[in-house]
Amino acid sequence: RLVVHECEGAIRDAINMLERVRFLGTTITRELVLQTLGRVSEEQIFALVELLLEANVPGVFAHLTALSFESLRPGALWDMLVQTIRALVWIKYGVVANPGGFEAHQEALEALAKKSSLPRLNAMLQLLWSHEPLWLQTDKKHAFFEMVLVQLCELKLPAEASKPAKTAPVAPAPVQRAVVPPPAVESVSNSAWGQLCEKINGLNDLLLSSIWQQAECLGVEDKKLQIRLRG
Repeated sequence: RLVVHECEGAIRDAINMLERVRFLGTTITRELVLQTLGRVSEEQIFALVELLLEANVPGVFAHLTALSFESLRPGALWDMLVQTIRALVWIKYGVVANPGGFEAHQEALEALAKKSSLPRLNAMLQLLWSHEPLWLQTDKKHAFFEMVLVQLCELKLPAEASKPAKTAPVAPAPVQRAVVPPPAVESVSNSAWGQLCEKINGLNDLLLSSIWQQAECLGVEDKKLQIRLRG
């Protein structure tokens, strides 16, 4: 099934894939097929999602190390992560069937769904979709994937952030935000540049802020703000 899914039904590609697997061992096993395809098992991706729900960043990195992350296809991991979280959302809505081909793992998914709320799962999907354009463009997909996993761990919902502490109150650590100071520009249409920078800062997106720090304002032409990215 794994080979058929990977080769999209192409018989010649499937035969070539099986030949590659055969060179790795005398017996064709699921583990050898996954290794050849650069993929992970459903159990391994479920374990990763559980660590994300627990906001366990050190555990996530330890899990990636155990999976030999650099030898895996990041695109396959991204797809399985999206499909797993999507399946959890379906379960939260009471849908028996689930997408992503996880029919044989319904019980494991239901147990995983109990460990998170529907708003958090939806927020995780939204974060993944918001990074999709950059994900498709970057050639540093392993590093990008790690960054997204950390952001998923640190994802805070407004309701969660406002919940009172169950123990003695402890002053929360200040959230560090990348602040983009507006460059000095002479007479830029009633501080339009400064207002734009404030909006960028208000998004609290570290990646976008990092890119925006390379921007400089050239002035106003035909009532349009002219911006250029340095480098």
